[in-house]
Amino acid sequence: MGEDSQGDLGGTGRGGGMRVAFDASSLIGSKSGVAYYTEGLILHLAKEYGDDIELVGHYCNFLGRRKNLDLPQAPNITYRPTKLLPAQVLNLLRRLRFWIPFELLIKGRADFHLFPAFIGWPSLYKTPSAPVIYDTTYLDYPEFVNTRALHDLKTFIPRTIKRSAFVITISETSAASISDHYDILESEIVITHVPPLGIKKLSKDSSKAQLKELGISDPYILFLGNLEPRKNLVTLLEAYKQLNDQARDNLALVIAGGKGWHDQEIQNTLADMQSQNYNIILPGYVDDKQRAALFEAASVFVLPSHYEGFGMTLLEAMSYQTPVIASDIPIFHEVCGEAALYFDPDSTQALAEQIQNVISDKKIAEQLVKSGNENLSRFSWKEVTSTIYKRIEKEVES
Repeated sequence: MGEDSQGDLGGTGRGGGMRVAFDASSLIGSKSGVAYYTEGLILHLAKEYGDDIELVGHYCNFLGRRKNLDLPQAPNITYRPTKLLPAQVLNLLRRLRFWIPFELLIKGRADFHLFPAFIGWPSLYKTPSAPVIYDTTYLDYPEFVNTRALHDLKTFIPRTIKRSAFVITISETSAASISDHYDILESEIVITHVPPLGIKKLSKDSSKAQLKELGISDPYILFLGNLEPRKNLVTLLEAYKQLNDQARDNLALVIAGGKGWHDQEIQNTLADMQSQNYNIILPGYVDDKQRAALFEAASVFVLPSHYEGFGMTLLEAMSYQTPVIASDIPIFHEVCGEAALYFDPDSTQALAEQIQNVISDKKIAEQLVKSGNENLSRFSWKEVTSTIYKRIEKEVES
């Protein structure tokens, strides 16, 4: 249903199934990793539990100006947008310590409140709730987080946790960090991974058309993500410089994704390399079809991050039969296992060598694809939603 779907929110949803109200704000605008997780979770909860659950989403759409929103749709999903206040005002009120009860935002009551974007809202009725805290970058690597987000996360997450029945996170690595920082018991943290969402198999003609639209004709190395410090893009750029002449002549470097914050070093390096005629292609933010075409046609996907909460794009690449190279950090081992080549994220030479290994040895590339297919069997949205649904149900019934 669309944003004008109303539904009866006069009370809780016990009569027609459990009613779960959720924050849909991350689904508005350009999609991020948080948005993909939120979309997958809501769609699969709706699908797997049918009449047993009713989902009510809230987001801001000031004066209804945003049209044709791409929101998860199902008969048991409705939306209650706030149209009289822009999101910036709600965030400002929160920073001024004026917390609006979630019931006022969704215009009614629910059995449970789900906050998939780190920070939650209080409840008038002490309704049980859970946030999804993807990682603790803001505590472990504050230099990778912009100033405003850093303030909000440090200030509001402790309060959100205090009000919550439990916390959801997306990896064992993040769970251990959350437990350490906030002194939370293991039993109060629910771990669910992030399976690939909406894998689109494009026809050859469609894929070629998408790539042509993006200005891509050569074979290429792919990075996809926001251009920001923790993605370690300068190391990837410098590694591309170190490839032998034949490799660079045969392979472009495609860096796809939206503009991040504090990206001056990245932009300077890009400008310098482009002035020297390195074959670097910058398509910017890409939609789902373009994203699919990029993954499908890439010779290798590289994720050189210093830090991540999970690394969903690694599994996406595997879904499209694309070999994967990842930085040697604990979370990527948790996600990829033996299905990736790893490198020291501080070593451009190590990354250049791994790229050379994949593109020069067909057997290595084929083995990575095979291992990737096997690795994907560990991840399932059905399992994710079952874990979360059962825990919500337990809290509602207690």
